[in-house]
Amino acid sequence: MDDGIISPLAYKKAILHCAKHPTSDILGVFIGEDTAEDAIPLFHNRITTPILEVALQLLNNRPILGFYESQIRGSDEHNEPSALIKKLVEGLVKRGAKKIYVLTIDCDWQESQPFNLYRNEGARVNLLRVNCRPSSLSEELKTSVLSDPKIVDIVDMDDHLSDSSLDFNNSHIS
Repeated sequence: MDDGIISPLAYKKAILHCAKHPTSDILGVFIGEDTAEDAIPLFHNRITTPILEVALQLLNNRPILGFYESQIRGSDEHNEPSALIKKLVEGLVKRGAKKIYVLTIDCDWQESQPFNLYRNEGARVNLLRVNCRPSSLSEELKTSVLSDPKIVDIVDMDDHLSDSSLDFNNSHIS
């Protein structure tokens, strides 16, 4: 994935979120202006429109640069953005977003390239796959995620809605 598009912290949070819930549908957002500076984990359960709207409002108008997802399969193509993601991208396009990024993560760590990055530019939804990081970095991420005890510490919006004292911003992860 192109260096400088998604920060290492944002990658780490997205991948930790997916690793914590490897058999669940995962959805999160990337926050930032030109670069995804952070990731906010949203859901690991069935996603409904009303709860998604509440979650996006809780982001306090922070600039959404894109989304990440795992296990949501809306296409026969492996690790392609789902129909849900395409609808979310469409919503951002309608609000005037210029560049939107989507990271798909396959929690099958045996895959040679479990991460795919897509970019949308312009006034219509047309997600194009962009260059991916070298596989050596993928291996590094796989190894660190599988051995990182903070996996159990990551909190998503689902967790926060069950217990509002939990920090879905995951400020403790660096």
